[in-house]
Amino acid sequence: MLSAHCVSTTSGVILDVDRAFCTLVQRNERSLIGASYKTITLPDDIAKSSKMLQSMTARGAPSTLQKRYRRPDGTVAHASLLVTMARERDRLLATVTWERCPAEDASPFGLWRAALRLQRLYETRRQEFGEELFGDHLGVILLEVYLAEAEGRIATQATISNAASVSAPMMGRWIKVLCQYGLLQADRGLTDVIHLSHAGLMKIERTLRAFDGEPARGMMTLPRAP
Repeated sequence: MLSAHCVSTTSGVILDVDRAFCTLVQRNERSLIGASYKTITLPDDIAKSSKMLQSMTARGAPSTLQKRYRRPDGTVAHASLLVTMARERDRLLATVTWERCPAEDASPFGLWRAALRLQRLYETRRQEFGEELFGDHLGVILLEVYLAEAEGRIATQATISNAASVSAPMMGRWIKVLCQYGLLQADRGLTDVIHLSHAGLMKIERTLRAFDGEPARGMMTLPRAP
């Protein structure tokens, strides 16, 4: 069972979402913030969602709801909601749970979702234990390049350096090592732009298919850059 969170007004305007909610509805945070719940709710479920919002406004008591979200790719996500009134006036907090569909795990969306989970694991591990004990620059760089390409963004040494919290000089050394191992390649026309090689993409996708949300045992095992 997976879970996510969404904060909205009592009129249904989305104010904040976590990464898991973005994964559930297959939309990015920017497109969700400020939008109405109606834009992501299956039309047949809008009426009962509206009724629940009205009930929350009148009673202020927690409510539960079974509803369906419509995704950009045409698929539908079935979810259970527990909605509570937040301390702030006119604020609702929805805890959303849903079952992971095994068929999605090997899909582009499933791999992207696994990459987001792994990214969060890296971030948490770095914050809790520090770079000295659990630094994995190679794995983080490969993951950030994968996410950039999966989300249609251009991966440059500067953007990946920032996302991976790696200094520019060190980033250059890591890129050189990863290119030597055939996992990355640089754009010949734009020297700052980097791409996953075919071999690198295959290796990362195999890693993501094996990653099921449990603590990772290491994304890549490569020697340290000199």
